[in-house]
Amino acid sequence: MKQILALLLILFIFSLEQTNAQSINTEHYKLKIQKGSNYKKNGKTFFVIPVTITNLSKDTLKYFSLACSPEYTYLVDNEKLYKMGNICQKDFPIIIILAQNKSKTVQLTLTKDETLNNSEISFKIGLNFKPANKPRQEFNIKEFLNKNEVIWSNTITI
Repeated sequence: MKQILALLLILFIFSLEQTNAQSINTEHYKLKIQKGSNYKKNGKTFFVIPVTITNLSKDTLKYFSLACSPEYTYLVDNEKLYKMGNICQKDFPIIIILAQNKSKTVQLTLTKDETLNNSEISFKIGLNFKPANKPRQEFNIKEFLNKNEVIWSNTITI
């Protein structure tokens, strides 16, 4: 009986952690993507995708990003697409401040697995949300490895 209670307690705690891992209130923030431009280089096709976050809350939104590679703040839900990074000598965290009812757009460059030929790919982009609730100097870039609060966009097909 004690073992069953212990197991139930562990499962309950685990379910709370999983629930909290997705606890970001998507009613307050909207992430929208749309088809952008594309270009070819060295036999590969690249897609430039505008990603817009809008603050729908009554408060100013403050979150961490990276100075010269904001694409590491973002996730793609389709393993057939790859994010292209910027060449950067030294990256460091920055705080993005977004007032109520304001938006910010970044351009993410994606490429696809070349074995897919011209087939269409549907995907969403997620913002790996890291609230700026501490000074920039105290933020560790490795915190982006923890993807427990993600704001997901609409789905598009390219």
